[in-house]
Amino acid sequence: MFQCLGEVTHNLEATMHARGRAVVLNCAKPLLWMPREQGIGSRYLIPDRGVANPRPRRADFSARLTSCRHAPRHPRGPPMPSEFTVFLVADRLLANGERPSLRKVREAIPTGGSPREVCKHLRAWRKKRSYDPKLEPTDMTKGMKEKGQALAMELWKQAKREATQAFARERAAAETDAADENQDREHLLGMIETLQAENVALLARAEAAEAGSGRVQARLAKVEYQLDRFRAEEFRDRVMQEIAELLAERGPLTPTEILPELRAATLRGATLHKEPLTAGTLKKKMDVRVFHGRYFEPQDEGRYARKAS
Repeated sequence: MFQCLGEVTHNLEATMHARGRAVVLNCAKPLLWMPREQGIGSRYLIPDRGVANPRPRRADFSARLTSCRHAPRHPRGPPMPSEFTVFLVADRLLANGERPSLRKVREAIPTGGSPREVCKHLRAWRKKRSYDPKLEPTDMTKGMKEKGQALAMELWKQAKREATQAFARERAAAETDAADENQDREHLLGMIETLQAENVALLARAEAAEAGSGRVQARLAKVEYQLDRFRAEEFRDRVMQEIAELLAERGPLTPTEILPELRAATLRGATLHKEPLTAGTLKKKMDVRVFHGRYFEPQDEGRYARKAS
């Protein structure tokens, strides 16, 4: 039977490993070493207390540790696989018709290895070998493969025929649409040309109408001017008749004496015709009648009398 070293031995081992040294104990019988996962506590096992060899004292531990200061360290686990090992295992798996997955490569390596390291080397192998895994059936007979290939070829030909027919239908539909669009375009262009011609004709008619309107406006203005002159002349003639009647009743009078005797309607009419009646205006209009021998005769002291008929 074997048992572990005590707490002191375990702590001593941890301390020496932290300083980069190995712990080697000398006993009458050689110590056994085993991986940590297979034992309990420390990796160093010694014979049971029942044997003749007593446990070493503290002083003996110090002396023996000093003499074994440069002893080699015991390995803590299996070594990591190299890139060459991973490449070799992956090539062998591929040659055997197996897919070199991470699990299979680790299982094939004698020392195992961490998934991280193996995966790194396996990625390098895939890149160097240009390995691209594909789904390839391996349990099919030659006849099944030939029939499968023939079926795939027939399906491909059928798909090609259908695609060609669909393309032809789409092309015919596109050509029909293009022809309809061209026809509509020609129709619209014809309508545009017709509308443009009508627009030109309307513009010409509008210009002619505008010119005719200008002529009409000029003639209308001339007629209105003549009408205003006729109305003004008629109004002045009525005023002269009213003055002639006044002179027939009152006798010779000066324009200044005549003006207050005119009717209010006559004065308002003069304002409407833009010819306000004043003594000077009356004298000017009466002199014109005297010159033409109508209505009045001049008298002494600037007076006017009615002309005898």
